Amino acid sequence: MLIFAIDDEELILEENKKVIEKAAPNAEIVTFGRAAAALEAIKSGQRPDVEFADIEIQGISGLDFAVKTKELSPLTRIVIHNRIRGICHRGLQDKGSGIPVKAGNGRGCKT
Repeated sequence: MLIFAIDDEELILEENKKVIEKAAPNAEIVTFGRAAAALEAIKSGQRPDVEFADIEIQGISGLDFAVKTKELSPLTRIVIHNRIRGICHRGLQDKGSGIPVKAGNGRGCKT
């Protein structure tokens, strides 16, 4: 499984990667600090199975980014978030396509 994680805040991106690694230990995880870089990877032929994207990425909203991703890679499942802790397992279980997720109380989602 190929998973893309996109967030323009480096410390959060590193934390997100750790959470994803715990939830999907056998996955290949590729991180991007810019949406444009992730889109370029998709344009060059990479097809992520799952993509975790921040709701607001520098220069583009996470929802607009999801639309662009789907145009290039229709089978990619997408989870939009503003914090990933606690939602990663649920996003993978639900196959996360087109589901905006917000962990508003900081405790994440309960499964």
